[in-house]
Amino acid sequence: MLDTKKYSPSYYIDQLVELAQVARQNGLLALEKIANEQKDPFFKQAIILIMDANDPEKVRSILNNDIECMSARHDDVASMYDKAAAVAPAFGMVGTLVGLVKMLKNMSTAGTDSIGPAMGTALITTLYGSILANIVFTPIASNLRARDEEEILCSLIIVEGVMSIQSGENPKFLREKLLTFTAQKQREGGMSGGKGKKQRSAVSEGSDR
Repeated sequence: MLDTKKYSPSYYIDQLVELAQVARQNGLLALEKIANEQKDPFFKQAIILIMDANDPEKVRSILNNDIECMSARHDDVASMYDKAAAVAPAFGMVGTLVGLVKMLKNMSTAGTDSIGPAMGTALITTLYGSILANIVFTPIASNLRARDEEEILCSLIIVEGVMSIQSGENPKFLREKLLTFTAQKQREGGMSGGKGKKQRSAVSEGSDR
């Protein structure tokens, strides 16, 4: 359920700038080989759509709709864990009440010496409910939403990048444009550009595959 794939805006920005350079030198059809090598299905789809000389507005509409549907699916899964976190303490209390009823029922035969152990057994279900809610379900839901935000950000960068490539924008300007999607600290690292940036891109691509 928890995908271990990392979503790095800087990686996608580097990839898009390289695509822009290829398209500027050899045309959009030269991107076919690069598209077929992409393991990210959304990125691959975006490249293929601009290669086919589709209307820019239609391309943007298709990709944005894909992002919305993806986010809705992610939200459904995260909401499931939110609901589990909400009901887990309630189930724990139910278990405690059942244990207390059983304890009171046996007091007449077992005597008062059994109250302590029986009370501990009854209350343990409340502990389990709290642990599941606060240590398991809630962190999972938060993690899923954080990953969703990361993926949406990278998808928006891809959309803006491929649309700019289709319109023939300068690769250097494209980098500056896409860096506005990232935090200021990441922008400062990205604006160093040059060979070091390309080397980091190659490393990221290798590790991703």
